[in-house]
Amino acid sequence: MRQEIGRHPLRKLLEAGDALPPAARLALGLVLLLAVATADWLTHYEVAFASMYVLPIAAVAWFVSPKTGTAFSVGSAAIWFAMNYPVEHGSTWLVGAWNISMRLAMFLFVAALIGSARSLLDAERLRSRTDALTEVLNPRAFYENARQEIERTRRFHRPMSLAYIDVDDFKKINDRFGHAVGDEVLRSFAGILRLTMRTIDTVARLGGDEFVVLMPETATEGALVAIQRLTDHLSSIDGLPVRVSIGIVTCDDPVPLSIDQIIQRADTLMYTAKRLGKHRFIHGRFSDALDSLPTRETADLPSS
Repeated sequence: MRQEIGRHPLRKLLEAGDALPPAARLALGLVLLLAVATADWLTHYEVAFASMYVLPIAAVAWFVSPKTGTAFSVGSAAIWFAMNYPVEHGSTWLVGAWNISMRLAMFLFVAALIGSARSLLDAERLRSRTDALTEVLNPRAFYENARQEIERTRRFHRPMSLAYIDVDDFKKINDRFGHAVGDEVLRSFAGILRLTMRTIDTVARLGGDEFVVLMPETATEGALVAIQRLTDHLSSIDGLPVRVSIGIVTCDDPVPLSIDQIIQRADTLMYTAKRLGKHRFIHGRFSDALDSLPTRETADLPSS
C-alpha cells in the first residue's frame, strides 16, 4: 500500500514542480493564468469561468509563495472583471463592486489556504529531518544527504571527508550536573558545529553525544583546517570545559560503496583517539588499510 501511494500521479506532479527553479515555477504560473484568461475571453461572459482562475492562484501559492498567490489573486480578480465588464457595466456600481469583491475574497481565501497548507507541510518535513534537541539533522536526513553526496563524489571523482565526533566524558557531565545541563551542552556544541562548518557541509547528531560532519569537496588538508576551526571555538560551554575525540576519514579514490563503510572507519578512528587519551583527532584515508589508519595523522587538540 505504501508503495502504491508513493507512485500516485499527483505526488509525482508535486515533486516535479518542487524540482523546478523558482523562476520556472513563476513562469509556468503566468502561462497558466494567461491560458485561463484567454479561455475566459474566448467563451465570452455567457459561460461562468471565475472558478478556473483558482488553478494558477493555487499553483503559485503552493510552488512559489503565499505572497505570490496573493498577487495572482488580485490580478485574477482584475482580469475577471475586465472579461466580464459588459455584464457588470449593465449593473449598478454597487453590484459591480460587490461582485468583484466576492471574487477577490474567494481568490485570496484559496491563496491563503493553499499557502498555509504548504507552510505546514514544509514545517513537518523539517521536523521529520531535524534532531529535536540540537536542531541539526537527524540520522534519517543525514543518511539521505550522504547517499546523494557519495553518488556525486563517485560521478565527478571529487574528494570528500567525514568527521565522527564524540563528546568526551559526557556521562560524567550528566551525572554531576544533571541531564538539563547535559542537554544544554549538546545544544551549544551543535551550535558551534553549525557556526564553524561551511553551509555545504552536512552536520548531524547520530545519537547521544555523537555527531558527524560530512564535508564534500574536501581533501585531507581541508578537513584538518575544518577541525582546527572547530576546536578554536571550543574552549568551554556554559562554563564547563568540553573536550572531544574525533575520527576523520578522507575519501578520494576509490569511493566507498556506502556511507556505512565510511562511518565505520571514522568510528574506529574516534575510539582509537579515546584509547590514546581522548581530546584528540586521528585522520586517515579510506583507501588505506584499516590497520594503518591510526598512524596516518594524529594530534592532540589544543587545551583551553
